[in-house]
Amino acid sequence: MLPDDRLPNLGARVELTTAQGQTLAGELVPTAETYGWDWDGVRANLARMEPEIAVGRAALDRLEQAVASIEELESVEPLVRGTVA
Repeated sequence: MLPDDRLPNLGARVELTTAQGQTLAGELVPTAETYGWDWDGVRANLARMEPEIAVGRAALDRLEQAVASIEELESVEPLVRGTVA
């Protein structure tokens, strides 16, 4: 892996050469839309990432509820508890 100062934060470029000598490359250059999800987009992304998240479905449900009701929370404790595996 090599850093590339030409890429913006959260950007990435992957390039590899196969055993047969073919070069494959791909690049992600994020825009405002890349990570600018609305609530439904956040929930959909969470569902896609669920197999990689160590806290389990019940904890994710509690975290989602805490985020959805963040303005009514008396403390950040539910948010912190929801992010620790």
